[in-house]
Amino acid sequence: MKDVVIIANGPFLHRDIILEAMNNKFVIVLDGALNQMRWCDSHRIDCILGDFDSIDRVAQDFWKISGVFDDITNDSVPYRGLHDVLIVPTKNQEYTDLEKAIQFCDRNNTPSITLVCASGGRSDHDEAVKQAMRYAYKPERPITLHTDQQSLRYAKDEIVHFDGHIGDACGFISMDAGSCASDGLLYPCDSHTKSFCNQLNADTASLTVTGEALLFLPPQLPSQRAFMAKSDSERLALLLHDAEDNASYHFKMNFFNSFS
Repeated sequence: MKDVVIIANGPFLHRDIILEAMNNKFVIVLDGALNQMRWCDSHRIDCILGDFDSIDRVAQDFWKISGVFDDITNDSVPYRGLHDVLIVPTKNQEYTDLEKAIQFCDRNNTPSITLVCASGGRSDHDEAVKQAMRYAYKPERPITLHTDQQSLRYAKDEIVHFDGHIGDACGFISMDAGSCASDGLLYPCDSHTKSFCNQLNADTASLTVTGEALLFLPPQLPSQRAFMAKSDSERLALLLHDAEDNASYHFKMNFFNSFS
């Protein structure tokens, strides 16, 4: 399997960020996120995964998902829905849908995983995402989480190089007895423990992680930077347009389903 992007069911990012993250990747959409992905061309989604406890009837019918939470078991097997999308029922309640999606990726030897629409909103969900990234850490298979304005990843005993613009905010939070040393940051650190807020003083920088740390990097997608360059009112207007467009597609999908 090639590199994967997982679209979760958290607060949705601006559509341009999602589309850039999806580019040239195998696209997995968690079941609840389908309700907010109605605008996406059907051929752009490769896999729908989850316990199907939050998908609505319109999305269920559109993708020909044969069973929701009460209909599936821990032994349910993947199958093909409409538009040749792979449907992966994963009922096991010991894990979140995101954790199950990461496990699916690892079973299929995914080189890297990108997460979008997975942070913000409820604090317990937000913390669960970061913990999932930590526990699923593999140096050969990085997980990167894109928010609207930063990109996050865990690191363990490694040097992480990243690009940005002078003045970009960045930082880290060390785990347990971990520490970080920096190169290319405005306030240099050497074996710094706990947390550190900083900014770039060059277009490239690096953090040398000893032990474990959660890294807060500058936006690694141009679409993130373009979105944050707009005013608060412009960003709200873009998100409102996305929501209104999604609602319009909801009507079209419901109309389509009435003839299928």
